[in-house]
Amino acid sequence: MEFVITWGGDPEDVSVVTSGVATVEGLREMSDAVLADPRYESGMFALIDHSQLDWTLMTPAAVRRRAGDLADILARSGGSRIAAVVATPADFGVLRMVQLTSDDVLDTGVFYSRDEARAWLRGASG
Repeated sequence: MEFVITWGGDPEDVSVVTSGVATVEGLREMSDAVLADPRYESGMFALIDHSQLDWTLMTPAAVRRRAGDLADILARSGGSRIAAVVATPADFGVLRMVQLTSDDVLDTGVFYSRDEARAWLRGASG
């Protein structure tokens, strides 16, 4: 799994574009890279574009493992709001399963376009 992090935007403070095949380890690496960056500040808005990521290998066990990571991400992020963009209904379903399995510990939304994701982030800042 690959990812590119970009700092700044409107309204997002950080955006990440992922590609390749989704793995729990790759998603952890992405989260760690964002949270360890000295530009990261508590409560930032993040836009994560997973529309080029292949989620087909995310088994129910992998979804549970990723959901288990979210409490740690919440503690380290200081309550950031995260908008995720996906390409297909199946991808949407995988991310919703992660949210539901984690008891929605993070303030996250899943969308089919960057415009929808940004509108949701703007709604939180208004």
